[in-house]
Amino acid sequence: MNVRNPFVGRRVAQRYASVRPGLHQYVADLIVGRQGRVSRAIDVACGTGLSTSPLLAVAQKVVGLDVSWDMLAMAPRGPGVSYVQAAVEQLPVGDATFDLATVCSGIHWLQPPALAELHRILRSGGTLVVYDIWFPSQMIDEPHFAEWMSQTCAPRYPSIPKNQGNIEALESVGFTQTWTDDTREEVRMDLRTLVAYLMTHSERIAAIQEGRETEREQERLLTDGLRPLYREKDQRALEFAVRVKAFQR
Repeated sequence: MNVRNPFVGRRVAQRYASVRPGLHQYVADLIVGRQGRVSRAIDVACGTGLSTSPLLAVAQKVVGLDVSWDMLAMAPRGPGVSYVQAAVEQLPVGDATFDLATVCSGIHWLQPPALAELHRILRSGGTLVVYDIWFPSQMIDEPHFAEWMSQTCAPRYPSIPKNQGNIEALESVGFTQTWTDDTREEVRMDLRTLVAYLMTHSERIAAIQEGRETEREQERLLTDGLRPLYREKDQRALEFAVRVKAFQR
């Protein structure tokens, strides 16, 4: 299967950094509660670093790694955190370097060799946490949103290829699943923010990258479709799911 990560480019990175929900601290606190703090952690496919900085609650030193310079340029800097540009399939990291590795909403973009690399860079007994901040297309108290997403958006923006079997394949490279967690969180967004958020989804990024529509056309279509849902409210509450799976090396 030809899987291509669409999260590249300056505009994609800017929008991603500004409107993706900051629910990563929940996962960092969950890790600490489950197994305590560690010395070194790496956040793989870290994008704009939204999932990286919260790991300072878990580890003394944190490394964020991503293949895209544009995404890394938007990542917040600070004490204890550093960033590396590299492909996960060929990590510039020594064996057994880290106590913890995390992958947020990115495991399905990795090519199969990346799974063995994740195993290699973790110490014996180290932990891999794979989690997804997933949007189930639910607007609280407004069922018409889900209908619009399924009947208008889904046909126009079909899913693009992903390596959906990567989580199941982790066992084959030496990982053992140890615990899971699944929670729901509400995030409030105004119309502009929701439109920008939807434009950070891979299928809509791909529509622009493939020339099927321009960024302005996509923004206008989404805005026009969602405006009726905001006639009586400046903001709407949307439901997000945080799904976590932990593995031991």
